[in-house]
Amino acid sequence: MHNVDYSPVISTSPAFGTGVSAIVGSYVVGCLIMPDYSRFIASANRAITATLASLGVIFGLVIMAYAYVGFNTGAPDPAAMLLALGVPAIVTLVLPLGLMLNGIMCLYSSSLATSTILRGMKFRWIIVLTAVLGAGLALLGVQSAFVEFLIILGYVFPPAIAVFSFEALFRSKTANTGKSFRYQNLGIWLLGSAVAVASQTLGVGLTMISALDGFLAAFVVCFLLYKLERTNSAYSPS
Repeated sequence: MHNVDYSPVISTSPAFGTGVSAIVGSYVVGCLIMPDYSRFIASANRAITATLASLGVIFGLVIMAYAYVGFNTGAPDPAAMLLALGVPAIVTLVLPLGLMLNGIMCLYSSSLATSTILRGMKFRWIIVLTAVLGAGLALLGVQSAFVEFLIILGYVFPPAIAVFSFEALFRSKTANTGKSFRYQNLGIWLLGSAVAVASQTLGVGLTMISALDGFLAAFVVCFLLYKLERTNSAYSPS
């Protein structure tokens, strides 16, 4: 049986807040395109249940398991962890299958998004174009900056999700459907992104987790402006 080295690990990994923001960035795009997935689900309650079970429970358990094994083995990545545990068959079979499945999902989502822009191109050619572009980026070695890319996603998308969430929770019944674009929400999104950048680069923030600080800032500003609008409407002459 393979012996596991339980010696202490000297960590050179990023700070906790940076790691959390990178994980948020890796899944936040999937949260934004959830309406695309939900069209295959019978009801909104089932979509919520599936999301909470997969991201809130299963993914959390997977992260904790990897963290525990990584801490005790000193292995830097999942493949090295599995090798350290003496299960090379999983590395050579299960991980490639998982990567292939993840790649197919990414290709599907990116092709659908691209089809909304390139409306004149047949969908099959959009898939080919997207696949070639993704393979080219992989061959260029962009994965070496992958964590930084995820952190940037954590700057941009959590404030957008905050705006979407607030609109759904508080404005869904009172929203003016005649407005197809709300400049106020664009400003809130930009402000939330600026707060996230300041939290990451300047160390100025409430939680010191850039993705969470950006989300909270955008959501709080949405709420304050909403309360101000309701106050003004209450005192305005009918």
